[in-house]
Amino acid sequence: MVNLSALNNISPLNLNTTVVENTTTMIPQLVSNANTSSDNWFGLIIMIGIFIWVLWTLFDDRGAFRLDLIKSTVFASGVTLIIGAVMLVSNLTTTFSHVLWFGAIFTLSLIATYFLKSKGG
Repeated sequence: MVNLSALNNISPLNLNTTVVENTTTMIPQLVSNANTSSDNWFGLIIMIGIFIWVLWTLFDDRGAFRLDLIKSTVFASGVTLIIGAVMLVSNLTTTFSHVLWFGAIFTLSLIATYFLKSKGG
C-alpha cells in the first residue's frame, strides 16, 4: 500500500507574479537589462543579424534578387541603417556608434558602386 501520511506537510503553491503584473514596464525593462548585461552590444548584435540576413537574401543565387556583392551590401547596409535609426528613436539601443558603422559601410559600398559603374562594370 501507499503511505499517504507524508502528504500532511505539503504547503500550498505560492507563485511570485510581480514580474508580469505591470506589462507596460516589462518590455522596456527587458531591453534595458539586455543592454546592460551585454555592455550595450545588444543593438549591434541585432543589426549584424539583420545585415547578414538581408545580404544573404539579396546575394543568393537561388533567390529572387540575385544581385552582386557590392549592390547587395549597399541595400543591406541601407536597410540596417534605417532599422538602426528606428531602434535609436524607439530606445531599443542606446549606442549611436553602432548605427554609424552601418552608415560608413553604406557610404563605402555606395562609392564602390559608383566607381564600378563609371568603369563600365
